[in-house]
Formats: sequence, structure tokens, C-alpha cells
Amino acid sequence: MAQDPTLCGVCCGQPVVELERQSEPTKPADPEPLPPPPGEAVAPAGEEFAAPVVDSWNEPTAPKGAATTVIADRYAFVDGPPIGEGAMGDVYKAHQISMDRIVALKILSPKRSKDRMFIKRFLREAQSVAKLNHKNVVLGFDFGEYKGLYFYAMEYVEGLTISDIMDKTGPIEQKKALDISLQVARALEHAHQHKMVHRDVKPDN
Repeated sequence: MAQDPTLCGVCCGQPVVELERQSEPTKPADPEPLPPPPGEAVAPAGEEFAAPVVDSWNEPTAPKGAATTVIADRYAFVDGPPIGEGAMGDVYKAHQISMDRIVALKILSPKRSKDRMFIKRFLREAQSVAKLNHKNVVLGFDFGEYKGLYFYAMEYVEGLTISDIMDKTGPIEQKKALDISLQVARALEHAHQHKMVHRDVKPDN
């Protein structure tokens, strides 16, 4: 069952639920290097060998049901319409091939991609998402350009927007509405602490 949504990550158009994230643990000391396998050459102290040539490699593939369209050999669109739409572009469900995970991929519209001002705004938006780390805000993963197509990847969260819930069940009862509002306020406070302003807070986001 989908969890209740809270706040979109900088107008991405996808629902976001409250995610319990643990603080990052202290990085342990690097373990002692393992001895090389039998027969493998070891570089003398202070020298390095060139990277070995890999004879074979099983290229990661998109999961069953994914579309064949792949961006920059990194993301494969999953079949279906956009999961979110906005003034800057649309958001699609996609498979990040290298990490074998589903992400939300926002793509700058072709019309906007011809305007350097919009490209800079799109990049700033992606960088803003990447700077935030809060349980009520989606995480930003990656930014890129491929054949004139600008995109960035975000955390994908299953669920419904507030607007979707209200369309299905009508007005949200007071206690639940207050709980959702508090989560939104905490997310906005986190953004403000990073000197960011969300200029499009609404049920669809």
C-alpha cells in the first residue's frame, strides 16, 4: 500500500513520502589490502601497472518491461507516460542501468533546451536538489546532457500526490491534513536553511 505523500523535491511532480533515513555512519578505517591471487604480478613499490584489459563484460540491461530508449548508456525509460509534468520539462520513471535501480528522470523540454538561460536554471535546480538531504525531500543523484537533451535523476518514490488522494477520497480529515502540513513545513524549513525557496508548493507537487 502506498504511503502518504509529503513534499515534492523542487517541483519534480512526483509524490514523496516520509522516509526514515539513518545518519551516515562513521567511515571505518580502510582494511588491509588482500594479497594478490596466485600468478598475479605485483607492482614494485612506488610504481603502478596500467589497468588490465577486461576480456569479457556482462553489460547491465534494463529490467523486463523497460522501454528500449536509453539515454547516454545510463538510463532506460520504463514504459508509460510521464509521472510528472512541469513548466521546465517532464519527469519519467526510468531505470539507472549502472546502479540497477529505478529513478525519477526529469528532462528539460526540447524547446527550453535551445535557451541557455533555461539550461542554467535547470542545472541550478538539479544542484539544489542534490544539496538537500531530508526525509521529506527526494534525493538528487545525477545530472547530464546527451545529444542536446538535458536531464537529471532523482530518487523515485511510489505513492500518490495530495491532489490524487483528494480526487479519490475527497477532503482529507483534519488530523491527517495537519500531519501532512507539518511534514511539508519541515521540508521547506530544511530548504530555507540552505538558502532555497520552493516557489511552487501545491497539492500536485
